[in-house]
Amino acid sequence: MSDDPAAAVDPAAPVRPGEELDPEALEAYLRARLPGFAGPVEVRQFPRGFSNLTYLVRAGWKSNTIRPGDKVTVVGNPVRSGEPSAIFVSLTLADGRTLTERPARLGGPSASGRE
Repeated sequence: MSDDPAAAVDPAAPVRPGEELDPEALEAYLRARLPGFAGPVEVRQFPRGFSNLTYLVRAGWKSNTIRPGDKVTVVGNPVRSGEPSAIFVSLTLADGRTLTERPARLGGPSASGRE
């Protein structure tokens, strides 16, 4: 079951014929504008939107992105209580890809704080 309350009202479904997005062009657009973007993209559609087409685009972490035995570097901010814990910031894979909790905003500052 999804944690998204909207999923019960209008669950995402395969894109209707004739309303497809070009996934390669969308991935290229996102890669050029989001630092650390990790594709490929998966595109689904909310089927009740007819006058305003609405899509669900997923990209980045997948269930097989990190596997047991993979060498990774994890960055976190220590919690204020001093307990041996941290708040996740990023994870860098052995191939150099860096994964974060969420990508930078389109049109906003990059993850490094530079435009």
